[in-house]
Amino acid sequence: MVRRSATLLTAAVGVLCALTVGGAANLTLQKGQEFVYGGTVKFAMQVANQSPSTVKFAVKERRLVTEATDTGSKVVVVQEFTPDEKDAIPEVGLRTAEIGADGTEKSSAPSKFQPESPEYFPTMPMSFPREVQAGAKWQAREKIGFLKLPPVTFEVTCRVAGEEKVGDVACWKVEKTLNETLPSTRSVLEGAAEMTFESFTERFYVGKSQPLLARWERAMQVAFKQGNTSARYEHTWDLALQSQQTLPAEKLTSRTEQLKALQSIEEKLTATGFKDAETAVNEFKSKYSNSPYQAFIPLASDLIADLKLEASRPKTGPFSVVLPELNSGKPMSLFDLRGKIILVNFFASW
Repeated sequence: MVRRSATLLTAAVGVLCALTVGGAANLTLQKGQEFVYGGTVKFAMQVANQSPSTVKFAVKERRLVTEATDTGSKVVVVQEFTPDEKDAIPEVGLRTAEIGADGTEKSSAPSKFQPESPEYFPTMPMSFPREVQAGAKWQAREKIGFLKLPPVTFEVTCRVAGEEKVGDVACWKVEKTLNETLPSTRSVLEGAAEMTFESFTERFYVGKSQPLLARWERAMQVAFKQGNTSARYEHTWDLALQSQQTLPAEKLTSRTEQLKALQSIEEKLTATGFKDAETAVNEFKSKYSNSPYQAFIPLASDLIADLKLEASRPKTGPFSVVLPELNSGKPMSLFDLRGKIILVNFFASW
């Protein structure tokens, strides 16, 4: 069953905007360093008077430094999100980030390898681009996004609340609060809707030796209203550094080859190149059977299946009409239902 579309998606919702006020601490990364983070993402929703629904994911994130110079580094970020369900298939995401020497993330290359519902998943910053010390306190303006809704600007206060260890890493604990009494309501969607932040807490655990984030916690409750439609959402994230290592040269070379192979597969995911992509997928499965990036192969196979289906659709006639499916929004035509039993329900009123 085809689960995904080949639409280019970027997991931009929920990204923490970097605070760049004041001097930034220097971030030193080395080629071949790998950082593994783990934790949970929880999303709860209640629409009007319906029963609430909750989705919980176990998160694993690998960050591999593939290039490192005095001016910055290139980091490949691989994410896996496994639903808290029996025999669940992980959602996966891949992006490449360029990190400046001051710790700021300068750019992020989009990828077709993204989660099916990227708005659920945060993108944890690589570092905390500000010099942190005991008793420090500062203010800033920050845009806070939520799901697919437009981001809202708040005045925020950050303060160093003390010291704490995350695993073996000695950290500064930084707490962020909004500079206004909650709940706080903002007009969004060109004034046609309201978004009310009912609660918000956020904590960063910043390495004392260099400003790598060792842990990131965020929890927020948001109410949304548009016309007669109302909903309440709760989103919590808790990601922490689980391990770090520097890969031996031979292992780093193999990992780099695997990432290049994935990139090659992605480049072939086009209306005319999907047959070559299928060949490349089979080669990857055979050559890199123990790769930590094997989770991308089912996703690539799904995208290839979508492209095959699109190529098989008639280009003219009644079966060429494509409309969005009501529940998923995926494009569908009558041609896609060939060989299946279809119930046609006629009704009328006088």
